Amino acid sequence: MLRLATFNDMPILLKIIDDAIAYLKSSGVNQWQDGYPNEKVLRDDIEKQHLYVMEHFGKVVGMSVIQTLKEDTYDTIEGRWLTQGDYVTVHRCAIERGERGKQLGKQLFLEIEKYVESMGIHSIKIDTHEDNQVMQQLLKTLNYAYCGIIYLNNPSQDARLAYEKVLNIS
Repeated sequence: MLRLATFNDMPILLKIIDDAIAYLKSSGVNQWQDGYPNEKVLRDDIEKQHLYVMEHFGKVVGMSVIQTLKEDTYDTIEGRWLTQGDYVTVHRCAIERGERGKQLGKQLFLEIEKYVESMGIHSIKIDTHEDNQVMQQLLKTLNYAYCGIIYLNNPSQDARLAYEKVLNIS
């Protein structure tokens, strides 16, 4: 079940993020290794009602930012987006360490897709670090199309692989 995160979720959210940072580092992925995301970022996400958690048997097992705001860094892409209209962006996805390997990352994205469909939006866009093979494989499995490269802030350091999925809205 997907629901909005609350400040009461902060202890588990911080644990999930800390574990994800350690996992990425141990996997040789230079993503989230600069103090981001942190508690301030998560609190801001909660205040803006962008941060969601996924519960499994009543326990928070995953998290993701889901936002309908225009993503300025997506305006310029080395490649091409599939659509040009409204979209949702997904950021800061992570699964609780003890729950990895149980297909919950896939379940998190399926829940996100259902939620986005309920909003009547046809497109989900996401970016990831070029070294993050786990996320790239998950996106491929879920039929997200690789669209090109976007840059976060510094083009020499902040290249990200950009993906999009067009949802079937009935």
